[in-house]
Amino acid sequence: MKKCFAWALLASLCGGVAPAKAEMAYLDEVRALGAVAGQGLACGATKYDTFEMLAMAILISKAPSDNLQAQAMYAYNEEKANAYLSK
Repeated sequence: MKKCFAWALLASLCGGVAPAKAEMAYLDEVRALGAVAGQGLACGATKYDTFEMLAMAILISKAPSDNLQAQAMYAYNEEKANAYLSK
């Protein structure tokens, strides 16, 4: 499970490497981070705290407005909870 979380973390951080890939919408990206966070929390990943810190930095720094940031925080936590409960 720890390797699974590590691969998911690597994939989420390096997701923009492919040149032909379209950029994800902000809320979609935040939901994806929430899903990975929920999986990491469910499997008890040792680097979960680091991932959570990085996810929050992305969530805050990429928000185009305060309103959208609030929506993104809700979406992130909702996806994290859904992923955690599904494991």
